[in-house]
Amino acid sequence: MKKTACLLFALLLAAALGAQQHFEADRDWFWAQKNEYQRWLDFEGISPTLYVEDLQVDTMVVVLLRFPFEHRDSASAAWNALRRQYLARTGTPLEKRLFYRAAGVFDLDVDHVAVQVFNTYRPDSVPCFYRGIFAVQGEVQLDSFDCRVWQGYIAIQPPDLRKAPKTQQAGSARRVSRAAVFGHVKNFVGQRYGGKQCQYRSPTLRWLEDAPNSDVLECEILNLCDEIIREDQPKLAQVLNFFGLEQNWKKNEKITLRFQYKPSGTGFTLDISVDGRYGSGFYEDVGRKGYKDMEVDFAEELAAYARQLKNDLNAYLLEKL
Repeated sequence: MKKTACLLFALLLAAALGAQQHFEADRDWFWAQKNEYQRWLDFEGISPTLYVEDLQVDTMVVVLLRFPFEHRDSASAAWNALRRQYLARTGTPLEKRLFYRAAGVFDLDVDHVAVQVFNTYRPDSVPCFYRGIFAVQGEVQLDSFDCRVWQGYIAIQPPDLRKAPKTQQAGSARRVSRAAVFGHVKNFVGQRYGGKQCQYRSPTLRWLEDAPNSDVLECEILNLCDEIIREDQPKLAQVLNFFGLEQNWKKNEKITLRFQYKPSGTGFTLDISVDGRYGSGFYEDVGRKGYKDMEVDFAEELAAYARQLKNDLNAYLLEKL
């Protein structure tokens, strides 16, 4: 897993919660406690499915758990089965138990610990199955990535807002209302994709879910090229263009963005999912059956694109709200 992917929680929580404490001095003690967490996994009967692969210690402690196999579908099936079985046996959601046990073993408050679950661990690659467990204002949150669909979230509270003293709770609440947030999200998406250009092809932005009483905002952008998948024109298309026949055979990309608004105290969280699909650029109009998921072949490109989109939207909202 790339270090940038592993730092997702640290960056987000440092911005949202002001986490500035460093734990480097206690690295050896944390490393020894890693074995204690593994002993607990053994005791709970979780270790045949998950084991401690590594530990990251910086402004927070991140416990990295791994499956004993790499295939994404196998990891997904094992994770779902383990969650069902653990809930039925203990009455406690697996994610919460993994998280709170980590906080206890490493003797940390919930703002400075996280657990990440993945199917492969390589410094130069992004996992194709990923679950991140952490807390914001004491509430356990789940971040996920499954190659085809990237999911993340933004958390904004009044102290993060421009010129919003904590005493102005009513004004802050109006600024972070669902209607206000979705209004800015729509402006952001419109500015980012409304004027997209693709040689000899016409990208279009279409809103799929935009009801005033809905907590979900969803759109899709069609007929993109060089957005997530960067490539040269096929040789034949280059020749045809040279003779003025105007061909664009780069992969036809479709991106679906989904935003879900959730009030959180006097602020909000915004869950984001990015679904990437692609089809042959030989056809300008790609039917539903003509698209393929951006699975293993473009997993890293999709993950990098989605993280950048999230970061840009986070910055935009903090500027506008």
